[in-house]
Amino acid sequence: MDNILNILKKIIWDYNISPEEVYKCLKGQIDKSGFYTRNDLILKMLEHLYWYEIIKVVPLEEIKAFLTVSNVKKIYPKGLQLKYEFLRKLLYQEIISSTGWDSKDNEFPEYTILSNRWYCFR
Repeated sequence: MDNILNILKKIIWDYNISPEEVYKCLKGQIDKSGFYTRNDLILKMLEHLYWYEIIKVVPLEEIKAFLTVSNVKKIYPKGLQLKYEFLRKLLYQEIISSTGWDSKDNEFPEYTILSNRWYCFR
């Protein structure tokens, strides 16, 4: 539980909201945490935390339910939005277009959402 609270501190460090209150909101025990709703908190987590931190706090099925086309469009910045759109398609088993066979395939991978190990250092 302490690990989860430490993860939640990363998204509310600049607000006077306790991580316990955020956790209760994410679990549906209360409607709002400060001025954040549950959806706002999940969106903030997607924008500011690593994938593996997110799935420690929110079950994958709930993230999958949250990742609708309209919610993905709210993610900022645009590059992160594209990564979560790719993830949404994976989770919903939608068709993902191939990248082709030209030399651009040798460039930096576009969809690194599941890996913070190798690609976070540029």
